[in-house]
Amino acid sequence: MAATAALVIGFAGAVHAYHADDRIAPDDYRAAVAFLAERWRPGDAILVNAGYVYAPFVHYWPGPIGWRGRLTDTAPPNAEPVVYQTGTIDGPPGLGGGDPRADFYPTTWPETEAGLRRIASGHQRLWVLRGYDTVTDPTGLIRRWLVDHGRPFEDVVFRGPSNIRVQGWIVGESQPQSVVATDGPFSVGVTEARGDAPAGGTLPIALAWRPAGPVDRALRAYLALVDREGRIWAQQDEPAVGTAWTPGFWQPGRWVADPRVIRVPVGVPPGEYQVELGAYLAGGQVLEFERPTGRTPRLPIGQITVQRATGLPDPKVSLPVGRELAAGLRLIGVDFAQFEVKEGDTLRPTLVWRATKSAPSAPIMLRLVLADGSVTAATDGAPVGGRYPMREWEAGEVVRDPRELLVAAGASGVGRLEVSAGSGWLGIADVRIESRPRRYDVPALGRPVGARLGETAELVAATLTDGRPARVTLVWRAIGRTETNYTVFVQALDAAGRVVAQRDVPPLAGDALTTSWLPGEVLVDELVLTPRPDTPTGEYRVIAGLYDPRNGVRLRQPDGIDYVVLGVIRFD
Repeated sequence: MAATAALVIGFAGAVHAYHADDRIAPDDYRAAVAFLAERWRPGDAILVNAGYVYAPFVHYWPGPIGWRGRLTDTAPPNAEPVVYQTGTIDGPPGLGGGDPRADFYPTTWPETEAGLRRIASGHQRLWVLRGYDTVTDPTGLIRRWLVDHGRPFEDVVFRGPSNIRVQGWIVGESQPQSVVATDGPFSVGVTEARGDAPAGGTLPIALAWRPAGPVDRALRAYLALVDREGRIWAQQDEPAVGTAWTPGFWQPGRWVADPRVIRVPVGVPPGEYQVELGAYLAGGQVLEFERPTGRTPRLPIGQITVQRATGLPDPKVSLPVGRELAAGLRLIGVDFAQFEVKEGDTLRPTLVWRATKSAPSAPIMLRLVLADGSVTAATDGAPVGGRYPMREWEAGEVVRDPRELLVAAGASGVGRLEVSAGSGWLGIADVRIESRPRRYDVPALGRPVGARLGETAELVAATLTDGRPARVTLVWRAIGRTETNYTVFVQALDAAGRVVAQRDVPPLAGDALTTSWLPGEVLVDELVLTPRPDTPTGEYRVIAGLYDPRNGVRLRQPDGIDYVVLGVIRFD
């Protein structure tokens, strides 16, 4: 019995080692090819070792291959993807039996180098799936050529004794259609995004970057899919060019390709969407794009049409449900992660539905219910804000339905988020609401101001403290409740009215959103005002106010002025 147990334990250990120990586990070509397929973009070339590697590549590649041939051959135009197979450099003449279709074939370094140059002349990026390349290229001539003539942008090693490796190389220069400058060290080249993409599909977008000078920080960029109301339905944030691309690889004045795809999640309603580009440097500096109307942190780069898609599998959701809530209407689940919030916060659950019949009909409602049964947040209305009514849904279609619920000012405790499609309520998640301390007395701070802004707030008093940076203390009194999260702005202006310093932030740095204000309460808000480095020492006029960050509209005083003059401050 003991011997049997030992045998079982030994066998289990061997099985575990086979799958987990890189020294004896099989080469993970499946993961390597999946990685390459996910990151391959139209126009990229692929290079694999003939014989040793091409067979698993062909087996695991998820779609058709436009052309596959020897590195000594020339690929036909417009084939996607093109896959080149290397030969054995200085291999024996009889390798492959002289058959032009053989997996193995002998070649020379001049022939191989000519093939690499041909690839570089027709492609900006080259992917290399490496395995056993020390056999076909024992002296590393191909590796050395790539180092001398390219720059790596991806380099990932996969499990197995052979150290299967996927590398991406920049081997050619991009020539973008249009160029937009930024306020940072880069210009961006864009090929306008236009076309159709089904929900659950992708659309390629060609970007390129050109630095004006030396670069010392990593660049990241994102693509966002935005509807006409400004709602973001998808956003993909990635390092510019690739994860192996370092700041030292940039060459001033030279374009580098950064082709991407915008992925349309399953359930995005059909219709017109705008694709927008954003970029920032390591450390958080957001790049602003130069436009005829001024600078903008998000650059529109085209419009796409999302097409209806049916029969797709259920997408992954953070809170699965899988219940039919009304005839022909199944709730797949809810994407939601706001389990701890503050009063005045906005809950943003996204309901993910599947129509089990065409044109279902049901009233959709959500609410946040406290332990005492009181409702502290609620919303109802047509899915997707009415822009994609249920009468247009087809059987089998998945629809994402984003919602917003404003947590009432003064709410606290644990609430239950619930959904209904007209026949009872279904609990989704518990949400803890944090309240904050309040005061209703006006402190003896600064000089009186007494400026009323709309029906929301009164700026009671202000204190200006000179320095560089200077400090501004604002005393607010809430007049009435509001469903708008206003932003506080403070500006220092020179004699010509130009802004030399500005601070924009929600009240109390976001700890007391205006949606959480109760009538009569008093808030003391301290802000730091830092002038631009070239601002001369001297006195500057200071103004303040509140604006809606969604559209920039300011609240006005009764006389129509949309700011409050606080006085004069001195930057030392």
